[in-house]
Amino acid sequence: MTDEYALVSEDEMKRLKQEVEKLKKNPLGKTKEAKDLLDSVTELNETMREMLSIFREATKKLEEETPQDNTLKKLDLLVEQNKKIASGILALADLIKEQSRQEARPLQSPQPIQPQREMPLPPLPPMPRSQPLPPQRPQPIPRTIPRQPGVFPPQPQKTRRRLF
Repeated sequence: MTDEYALVSEDEMKRLKQEVEKLKKNPLGKTKEAKDLLDSVTELNETMREMLSIFREATKKLEEETPQDNTLKKLDLLVEQNKKIASGILALADLIKEQSRQEARPLQSPQPIQPQREMPLPPLPPMPRSQPLPPQRPQPIPRTIPRQPGVFPPQPQKTRRRLF
């Protein structure tokens, strides 16, 4: 392998060194696109600095507004609620398993009911009178829906309350 060497004048060497230095300082050259790209990158850097300062200010305000104790209490409350929900789900799963086991068992035929003789009841003695009870509001009667295995009852629709 032979290396070829060419003699270059000192002026040519200086010119090439200057050109290399210019390329190091501005690798994109003096074109309009290069200037636009450089301006865009500079603007992006300024915008990122502003955004970081906004995030720093927001972090400081959040730390001032929400003390750590309050946040920990809220997290503890959430953990307790999650435990209650999980135990409720497990209880429902156990009920469903129990019902499916009972449905899987063969049903026994019911025994015929023998008619019984009716006996008259003796009269009750009169009740002593006491003070009248205060009137009470009637309690709503719970609706019961016959339940089929694997079918869930319809959920009641929520009604919106008017504020005015």
